[in-house]
Amino acid sequence: MHSSLSSLGRVEGGAFAVISSLKKVITSDGIIMMPTFTYGRDIFDPFKSQSHTGMISEEFRKSAGVKRSLHPTHSVCAWGNDADYFLAGHEVEAPFSVGTPLHKLCLNDGYVMLIGVGHEANSMIHVAQELANVPYLDRSKLVKVLKDGNIIEVRARRTGCSLGFNKAEPFLASNNLVAHYKIGNAQISFMKANPVVEKLTEILKKDSFMFICDNKNCFACNEARIAAKRNL
Repeated sequence: MHSSLSSLGRVEGGAFAVISSLKKVITSDGIIMMPTFTYGRDIFDPFKSQSHTGMISEEFRKSAGVKRSLHPTHSVCAWGNDADYFLAGHEVEAPFSVGTPLHKLCLNDGYVMLIGVGHEANSMIHVAQELANVPYLDRSKLVKVLKDGNIIEVRARRTGCSLGFNKAEPFLASNNLVAHYKIGNAQISFMKANPVVEKLTEILKKDSFMFICDNKNCFACNEARIAAKRNL
């Protein structure tokens, strides 16, 4: 789930109330996963580093029974059945590659819910980029991680700009792969993960730049174009 608390309007109990409601609906027989990305802005401490993906995800990170993966820039938190399985092995360089939490969610009939945000926040599109092996994936950076009381440097993939991801909406809508609802003031997009990733992977294999943003001054997307030329 990717979310914006403010998009809902006034919520009595705030982010805590949203999470409590989710847990009651899903129950511990299911699983809730949220991005708790830090983007490598600070030294990553899996127990203390705050989520930079919204107030709901940060409250979720701190709530009872929630576990966190160990990716230094794109960690994921989970609560519920088989949380350890979904989060295991996320120390790899590429946060959305095969075997990572969101890819496992696809393979296990999971769903994506966007609350008050568009596909620019839909990290499943990064999974599709990995599966399509787009030619601009080899960008990475060194980030600092706290491990066993020591600060070490590890390499993490730079996933790049996602502002062009809203271009996915017409493809998903025309194939009846996304449903839209409203909760409070927020627009909700709800979709089954695997069919969405399969469709977008198919599109990216034909045009790897389909979801690159159109801002000619975007450093990340221009860098992606340069990387692609180098790898073609």
